[in-house]
Formats: sequence, structure tokens, C-alpha cells
Amino acid sequence: MASLRKRNNRWEVRVRRSGQPTQTKTFTLKSDAQQWAREVEIALEKGELLQRPKVNLITMEDAVRRYLEEVAIFHKGVVSEKYRLNSMIKRFGKTKPINKITSEDIANYKLERQTEVTSASVRRQLNLLSSIFNIAKNEWGIIALNNPVSAVKRPSDSVARDRRLTLTEKEQLLSESLKTGSHQLYLAILIGLNTGMRQGEILKLKWNDFDFDRNQIIVRDTKNGSNRVIVLSGTLRDDLYKKPITQETLFTITASGLQQRFRKLTIRLQIRNLRFHDLRHEAISSFFEMGLSVPEVQLMSGHRTLDQLMRYSHSSLENIKTKLVGI
Repeated sequence: MASLRKRNNRWEVRVRRSGQPTQTKTFTLKSDAQQWAREVEIALEKGELLQRPKVNLITMEDAVRRYLEEVAIFHKGVVSEKYRLNSMIKRFGKTKPINKITSEDIANYKLERQTEVTSASVRRQLNLLSSIFNIAKNEWGIIALNNPVSAVKRPSDSVARDRRLTLTEKEQLLSESLKTGSHQLYLAILIGLNTGMRQGEILKLKWNDFDFDRNQIIVRDTKNGSNRVIVLSGTLRDDLYKKPITQETLFTITASGLQQRFRKLTIRLQIRNLRFHDLRHEAISSFFEMGLSVPEVQLMSGHRTLDQLMRYSHSSLENIKTKLVGI
């Protein structure tokens, strides 16, 4: 029986038949999807479709390639997923059959990665790998495949970062980024410190997202899947309003390019333990210190729940002392 589903302007069709592996394919046009479904159903009825390769013929490279083509293409973070998966191929081996990857292999991979990245990053990588095994078993007809990731305990949460910037560090980042001639780095830092926007949101900005008359910015296609409107601060407005518009977007730099430039800048300035994402933490904490209410900060930050904002509550500690103790 065929089923059609529209995902991100593409039609995904699946044809299921008892005793046969599920047939799946995506199309741009609905009519093409329907025609393919009819052809597959007829072929199944005649017994013409061959079984997919046995599990021991599906290599890690094959599985990753198919996952990227059929699943990850619909994800917002497809670029990041592709980078992580290509790294995994190198670790586990391109030609290694996925049914030969054991829970011990996964556990060793986890331990190795924990020395290189945060626990949160390791969890995301393990979840991504687990998704490949589950889809291979449930949707690609590899019935006998076990998911070795399910037997490996995910690493515990890392202590939430609470890195704040000093006034000197803020001034250094802005002034020195201009001196290096990297105007896009300067602009990204300025927007991050004044809006609390995520790196990905900043890099997607277009000039028509700014309403200088109403002092607003439209943040499009956010992590939460919807647009939001935030306030354009006076500092940021004054800097952007006088700039000549020579292209539709503000940035041509990639996420990795921005991170590399930011890291080089902090090393040159001898600013330790600072990541670009810490600018968001600094901005949100500053909003609380300015006296914005929790709902107002939530509007600016784009957090879905109030619980997610609790990590920034430390920023109001000194204000509470002033109110309750008088110091």
C-alpha cells in the first residue's frame, strides 16, 4: 500500500507490502510520486522487485550516503549532520558493514570524542548515529540489524557555560575585529552582543529583515521553526543605518569561517575560554540586568520555555542584593 507525505516542498512516497522491504523515494512533483508508487505496486504484485542487499553488504559509507540523500536533506542542520557523519565514516571505516559495528565500537568512539568535544556534542553525534541504525532497520528493510548505540549510555550533561564578558573584552573584540579588516566578523560580534541572536540566525540576515523606522528585526527560520520579531537597539541601529547596501545579505561568510576568525581573534587578544555562542549568553544576561522582564527577554532570545531562561538568572543577583540588602 502506498502512502504520500509532503515534507519541505518535496513528496515522500512509501510503498509497503507484507514480506517485502519498504520502498521509499522522494519527488519534487506529486504526480511523479504517484506514478512511481503505481509502478512499484505493480512490480510487487508481479514479484519483480528484488530484495535489497543483505545487511552484510551495507557499508557505513553506503548507510551515511543514503541517510543524507533521503533523511538529512529535510533537516535544518543538514550541513552540520553531513560534517559529523563524514567524520564518523573516517572513524568506523568506509567499507565496514554496519552490522559489524558493535556497542564496544560505539563506546570507544564515545570515550574518544569526550576528550575532544563537549558532552552535549557527543550526545548529538550518538543520537545521529542511532537514527541511521533505526531507519536502516525500520525503513530500508534490513530487518536483522541491531542498533548498537542503544546499548551505550549517553554522557551526562556538561555544566552549563556561564562565561560573561568584561567591558574591556567587549571593546577589544569590536575594535580589533575592525582593525583586522574583517568587517563581517565585526558585524557578527556587534549583532550578537546587542540582540542575543544565535550564530545561524545572524548569518541568515538580509537587509530587508531590518525595519529602521520601527526599530525592529525579523529573525527568520529560527531554531524553533518559526520567525520572531525583536527590537533593534539604538547602538546597532546607528551602526547599520549608515552602511551602504551593496548586496541582499549581510554576510557571505560560512559558520565555520566565522568560528575560525573569531577563534583567531580571541587568541591574538589573549582572551581565554570564549566562544562565539557566549555572546548570546552575554546579551541575554545583559537584558536582565537592564531590567527587562522574563517575557520580554524570552521575546528577544526565542527560548520556548521559561525554564530555559533560568540559567541566566545569576545575572540579577547583584540587583537583588541592592534591593534586599541595600548594597
